Amino acid sequence: MMTKSITEFREELRALRYEMSHNASRADAKLLASWVDKLVISLEGFTETLDMFNNELEVTGECCGSCCEASSAKPAKKAASAKKAKAKKRR
Repeated sequence: MMTKSITEFREELRALRYEMSHNASRADAKLLASWVDKLVISLEGFTETLDMFNNELEVTGECCGSCCEASSAKPAKKAASAKKAKAKKRR
């Protein structure tokens, strides 16, 4: 099975949701089973991607950085500078 990116997974889910909403009026048990099958296949493919990412983290012991950089940013400094700017405007 081929691994998927988050974007590919999201697009598959959007396409499935669109198909389900536009064919809901004629849905029968076989069509519902088909939709569930498509969902399971998408989830299986994406779990392979997540598993590979998890293994990479275990091997390297490091994060890729993009998720940690966002959480380590210090928004308090931005908030403090915004307060100073408001105080200057009031004077």
